[in-house]
Order: sequence, then structure tokens, then C-alpha cells
Amino acid sequence: MTRHGRVARTPVSPRDPALLTAVLPEPRSTTRNSERATAHRDELARLAENLLSEPTVRNLWREQLSLTRIFDWLEGFPADTWQDRWLLSGSDDLGSGWGPQGLSAGTRSRLTAGLGTLIVLQVIRPSYGWLFGSRLLGVYDAYRRHNQPALFAELKQRAGGQRCDEHATEALNVLTRMSIVTGKDLMAFDLEDLTDYARARRDNGRTVTALPLAYDILHAVGGLKDSPPTLREAQARGQLTPAELIDRHPIANRAVRDVLVHYLAERSAVLDYGSLVNHAQMLADLFWGDLQRHHPTISSLNLTDEVAQAWKQRVRHAQMLADLFWGDLQRHHPTISSLNLTDEVAQAWKQRVRVLPDGRPRRTAHAVFLAVRSFYLDLSQWSMEDPARWVAWAAPCPISEADIRGYIKETRHRQARMQQRTRTLVPVLPQLVRAAEARLQRATLLLQAARSAKPGEEFTVEGSQYRRTGRNGSHWRTTALFLAPVDEPGPRFDAECEENNAFWTWASIEVLRRTGARIEELLELTHLSLRQYQAPTGETVPLLQISPSKTDRERVIPADPDLVAVLARIIRRIKGTGERVPLLTRYDGYERVFGPPMPHLFQCPSQHRLQVISPNRIREFLTEHALRAGIVDVDGTPLRFTPHDFRRIFSTEAVNGGLPIHIAAKLLGHLDLNTTQAYVAVYPEEVIRHYRQFVDQRRTHRPSEEYREPSDTEWQDFRDHFSLRKVALGTCDRPYGTPCQHENACVRCPMLRLNLAQEPRLLEIEANTHQRLGEAQRMQWLGEVAGLQESLRHIAAKKQQVERLRAQAGHGEAGVGALG
Repeated sequence: MTRHGRVARTPVSPRDPALLTAVLPEPRSTTRNSERATAHRDELARLAENLLSEPTVRNLWREQLSLTRIFDWLEGFPADTWQDRWLLSGSDDLGSGWGPQGLSAGTRSRLTAGLGTLIVLQVIRPSYGWLFGSRLLGVYDAYRRHNQPALFAELKQRAGGQRCDEHATEALNVLTRMSIVTGKDLMAFDLEDLTDYARARRDNGRTVTALPLAYDILHAVGGLKDSPPTLREAQARGQLTPAELIDRHPIANRAVRDVLVHYLAERSAVLDYGSLVNHAQMLADLFWGDLQRHHPTISSLNLTDEVAQAWKQRVRHAQMLADLFWGDLQRHHPTISSLNLTDEVAQAWKQRVRVLPDGRPRRTAHAVFLAVRSFYLDLSQWSMEDPARWVAWAAPCPISEADIRGYIKETRHRQARMQQRTRTLVPVLPQLVRAAEARLQRATLLLQAARSAKPGEEFTVEGSQYRRTGRNGSHWRTTALFLAPVDEPGPRFDAECEENNAFWTWASIEVLRRTGARIEELLELTHLSLRQYQAPTGETVPLLQISPSKTDRERVIPADPDLVAVLARIIRRIKGTGERVPLLTRYDGYERVFGPPMPHLFQCPSQHRLQVISPNRIREFLTEHALRAGIVDVDGTPLRFTPHDFRRIFSTEAVNGGLPIHIAAKLLGHLDLNTTQAYVAVYPEEVIRHYRQFVDQRRTHRPSEEYREPSDTEWQDFRDHFSLRKVALGTCDRPYGTPCQHENACVRCPMLRLNLAQEPRLLEIEANTHQRLGEAQRMQWLGEVAGLQESLRHIAAKKQQVERLRAQAGHGEAGVGALG
């Protein structure tokens, strides 16, 4: 099926021989040689005089003395250029320990000043490692003043719009270092230059946080021509061709490799890119790669029964430490010699193998069997349609129906685990929501207090005392909002970062649990997703439009007042002082492509730049919050929430609350009703009974005329239904065509949407209930006492709802107008 934002992966026909070759990298530009590398020292001395902002006699003398010291030292090395003399001295590899040893502080200072002058004149180009390890006070500023000064001034102006001055300065320093090392003009930089800088930075154990901003400002002034607008887009590999997908797994037999490539090219027409990647990994690695490792001379798809059975046994169990673990590591890291793996190596291995080598049965074994069976059956079918291409590879399928019969059993087990997890998480969801609200409230108060406090000042928030770290002075960054607990020892934290994380954790939980959206659908929400529907009664109903994702099926979800309040708060936050939501591109992790600039709702600052929040960061928010909130199971085991857990909880609560299961399937975007039944964590017979009861009732009332044009009377009945929703305390939000599930006990019903104007009536009902409870207690009507106490509990919940609605109205988060 075609996904939103899909781009072509195969630019040639599956029959084209060019399909079997990978794209060759473009040749990169060379580093520019300096014209002054062979200049005479007297000429360089004259050029250096123009570098002085105040050419007094004393400054000229100090400049000449510094140049004399550096020239005398470099001329001691036999070479034709100053750059070669510098390299021959070996100082480029020494960092701060460069130059002759045993010098006095004054002489060392003169030597360093002379070297800085030669760097500004582009006579010497030290390496990145040397620049990272040396302190050259004023050299970068002097370099920018005398090399492309107009362009550097424009870059500084572009970077000046950032909130953090230090970050903007470091972005300028990044471009300055690149110009010093490569000798290129700023407009001649390409992506390889930035990649080399990032690699050198990481090799020195340093961060590259300012590199994306450096890319942005350079691209904004016309540099990096024909490159994407952001560094992330430029560095993304994008979609690989079928040949590149197969070649990630070494296959010795060229003919087998080619047939796998052609097979993937044919299948790519009906598979999304994520499924295509998984298919390539299962066929090229878990199937043929495994056979090749155990049978090095194998060259035919026609497997003997012994070979096929042995392979099935290996796939079913993960008892392959020497093969799937160490063998895979050795193929990707030929020089590896230690079991002490770095995190990067370990994560890459897990992604490739997707199996834990601890002896447990592999849950994805049937997926591999189905992929291999489809491969063989497709080749057999295609051999009859196109014998010239495929008949040579048609062979008996080694996967029988008996081998995949256990797939249904494994599906049932997976469904049981999923439903049990939902039953476990539903009772603790209110605790998670309350903790998110409390955390956000506390983080907001902390941020407000931190902004009002001066560096070193102490203040109290909710009974706890904090101190804002830092000090006054020109070297202190005024934008830093680090706080340290005073009452008890603890690490300092960034109040702004904590408030940002608390807000987006709360927002993610609220939107996920109120919409049942998938994680990719959540992150694809934009300001354009908010629509309005004018009901026949004149009431305006806000709607949330969910873009096509997994099943390429668009759907619309009615937004209740609480969801409207959450979305309004998100919009107000990301708008800031602007009139519109900023336009950002989002990376689709499944299709490996970037979408067009859109007003995405889930965007926040990252590395001092606005970016759409990634799925992994949402998962980190939820995991961290569950741990901080102390969410545990009945046996004390910590529980964690994933984005998809909220989707299952949403469907379960909707169906258990009386929503017909076929309506729930529409809200969830399921094409098959069985998928919705698997999501609902209730007993299957209860689901079937309710659904059949609904179907029988629908057949009774609308037997054969269900799809005919409705009459005027039926339209009138439909409009009158909405009038029946009006009750004394507000409005009933039950779906159309469904009876009241709570016998008109509106105070106890969760579908009641209170009207703020009816709060006095609610208080009157509460007072009357207390009087009746006192009478029942005096008369020992214990059944009546239990019922009245339950009513009081629901009345208290309705009073909390009134307070929440009043707070939302006070912040402008109520009503359709809040989404503008």
C-alpha cells in the first residue's frame, strides 16, 4: 500500500541491469592550497602590519618580535613551504604541547602570538585536533575580520537571533575552524567538510552541538548549494535501493545475490520501506546468510531435507552464541577482540540480529518462515508467468504448512500478553496522569521562581528550598537556569529543561490517552489537523483529523473539551509571541524520508533549534516519568508505559463504556474488526455477545434499508437525538444511536459534560445527598448508605471537573475558538 509521503525507491525497471548496482558516491572537492605558503618572511611581516587595529609603535614592535620568533623556529626544519615546516616539526599532533620545550613564559607567549598571526594570514593550517587542544585568544575574531569579513558579519547576524549567545558564538567558531583547516572559502564548503569536522570533534571526545546551527546559518546566506535546509536532512541516508539492502549482508554466490535483489525490487511495489528492510534482513541474513555460514559451498535454493530441518531448528531457537552473536560482530567489526562492547556496537548488533542469545525461543521465528515461504512460492508462480527470468530458481519450498501452523498459536499468545498488559496498566493510569499534572505544575513554579531569582539566591517552592547556581559577572551566562536543592543533597538541574520535559510528557500522555492515536500519528498532528463541524442544531463540534499512517486510512476523531484544552495549551506554547505555528519538516522513520514544512504541534527546542519531537524521545519521556512517579505492579515490579499502551487502553475503555465495537474500529483506524477485538482487554465471549446484540438490534430496526437515502422523518429523528442529550447538569456525550448505559443516573455517568452555569444545582444535589445519607445511617439502611456514598464519590469527581473547566476557561483553553 502507498503511504503518505512515499517516494520511489527504484529509479529503474526491475528488468534493467542497472538495478544490480549501487549508487557511486560523487567525488568531493579538494582542499585549497594557500598562496602565501611559499611567501618570504618579509612579505608576510608587511601583511601582518595590516592586522593591527591600533598600529602604534609598541604594537608594531611586539608584532614583529612575535613573527621573528616563529619564523626563526620554523626555518629550522628543511621544507619548501611554511605549512610543510609546521608539519615536519611534529607540533600538529601535540596540541597545547607544541613548539620548542623549556621556553620562558614570555618567549612562549611571543611564539604563540606569532603562530596566531600566521593562522590569520592563512600561511599555516593546523589540524582540527590541534585547534581543539589549543587556546588562541582573539585569533578566531581576527581571522573573521580579515578573511571574508562581510560574509562572517552576515553569519554573525543570522546566528544572533538565537536565544543562547554562547551557542551562536560556537557556531561561528565551527565555521572559522573549518575555514582555517581546509583553506576553503565559506561558500565552497560541502557536506563532506562538515562530516570531517564532526568526525574530528568526536575523535577528540568533544560534542558537536553547534554544528547544526552552523549548517543552518551557512545555508541561509547561500552556502551549501543544492543541499537540504537542515543538517539532519543532509546527513540522512534516505531509502536504500534493493541492491544496497541486500549488500548489507555479504552473500558469496553472485547469482543468489542477484535473484534476491530482483525479488526485492518486485516486492517493493506493495511493501512500505520499513517492511522492505525487514524482508531483506530476513531473506539475506537470517535465511541465506545462515545457510551460507553453515554450508559455505551452497549455491542452489533447492535445499535437501536435512539442510532445511537444521536451518529451521536454528531459527526457532536463539542458541547460537558463536553464530548470531560473535559471528555477526566479527563480520561487521573484523578487528574485534574483546567481549567488552561499546554501547554503539551493542545497539547496532541488536538492530541487525534482533534476538537475545540466551537460549529463549525466538518469537519472530514464524515471521522468518513466512517470508521464506512467500519467497519460494512467489518464485514458483513467477516462473510460470516469466520462465526466462525465474524458472532457473523455482524450487520446492522448504517451509511446509505444518511449519507455519504455530503462527496462529503464537498470535493468540501475543494477544493474551497484550491484553494482560492492558489489564495491568488500566488501574494505574489515573496515578500516572495525576503524577504528570503535579510534575508539570511543580516544574512551572520552579521555572518562574528561577527566572525571578538572581545567581546564588535561594528560594522556596512547595516547601522545598533551592538555590540558583552561577554568579554575577560578564563571564556568567545569564540564560542559564540551573538549580540545586538546598534541603537535601542532590544534583543540580536545568529548570527550563525540566519544565520542557514535564510539559511534553504531560501533553503526550493526554493526547495519546484521549485519541488512541499511534505514535507516528501523534507526531504528524499539525495545526491544520484541527477542524470544525457545524451540527444541524447549530452547535460547533471540534474535530481532530488523523493523517494516514499504518493502514493509509484517514479518520476524524471528535475532540472532547478536555482534549480541546490540551491542544489549545500546546498551540499557545509553540506559538510563543508569534502569530503562527512555526513550519518544520518531520523525518518519517519508516519511509526514511523528510516531509514538507508543516505547522507540527509536537515541536520543541533541541540544541537551541526548533525540531519535531522524535518517537524515541516520546518513549523516553514516558519511561522516565513512570519511574519517577513510582508506578509499580501489585508485586512491586516497576511498570512502564509505551505509546501503544495508551491506544489499547483507549479502545478498552471505549468499548467497556458502551461504544459499539465497529465505531471503536472507525476511531482507531482499523480495517478489520478482528484487530479491534484483539485490542480490547475484555473476555472474548463478552465482546462477541455485545457485538452480536448490537448487530441483531440494528437488523431489527434497519433490516434491508440500511443504505438507502434517509427520509425527512429519519433526518428529523436524527436531529432530535441531539436535543435528547440536554440534561439538568449539562450535556450527555454518548454516541448517536446508543441507549443510556447508566439508567439516567447522570451524576454517576462519565459521559456527562457539565455546564459551569449548573454548578449551584450540583452543590444542591450534594447537600441533599448528605441529608439523605444522615437519615439512612440513623435508620440503619445499610444498602442505601452504600449507594449514597457512591453517589457522593461521583459528585466529588464532578466538582473536580467543574474546577478544571473553570481553569481552562480562565486560560482561554475552552471552546472551539481556543484552537485558532
